[in-house]
Amino acid sequence: MGKSKYPFSIQSCSKPLSYAYALEHFGPEVVHKHVGHEPSGVEFNAIILNKKGLPHNPLINSGAIMIASLLRPDLNESGRFDYILDMWQRMAGGKAF
Repeated sequence: MGKSKYPFSIQSCSKPLSYAYALEHFGPEVVHKHVGHEPSGVEFNAIILNKKGLPHNPLINSGAIMIASLLRPDLNESGRFDYILDMWQRMAGGKAF
């Protein structure tokens, strides 16, 4: 039956959701000008850049930060938070958390 009714902290589950949204919104050409797409070989929380000066991929912390910076830079911090939370909720089938 599972525990689908229990809320949980999204933590790193947010990384592929934000990456997917960025790819859909901007396309891979734009996204990968800002973040690589190769394995890093380092810990997820390492702040290390590839030879092009980009985070290795969007699924490690430095890459996820870069992806988040692409999403709605025209909004203030609270507006960006609300926008991204709404995006995650829509991607989760409209479930409110």
